[in-house]
Amino acid sequence: FVAATADVWAYIYVVDVQRKLLGVLDLQDVLKADPGDSLADLMTTNFVTLHVDDTVKEAAKLFDRYGFQAIPIVDADNVLIGVIPSRDVMDLKSRSI
Repeated sequence: FVAATADVWAYIYVVDVQRKLLGVLDLQDVLKADPGDSLADLMTTNFVTLHVDDTVKEAAKLFDRYGFQAIPIVDADNVLIGVIPSRDVMDLKSRSI
């Protein structure tokens, strides 16, 4: 993903060569890290994702529960498809009420 076109700057998503999601880094943690720290040391490997078939209602529940600014979207093989910001889900949620 190209940072210049990204809507979400709070997290960095670590993927392998097949784009499978391996971990998530909070940008604040990266900025506070020691120069010798590796991404593996900093990233969270126990992360929350949405799947391409999940609904807006399911996404809203995850945002309400965890308070994330964004959640990665993956396919059945855990390949990173994209990222959805909480504001987009909450905008859609408010329209459906």
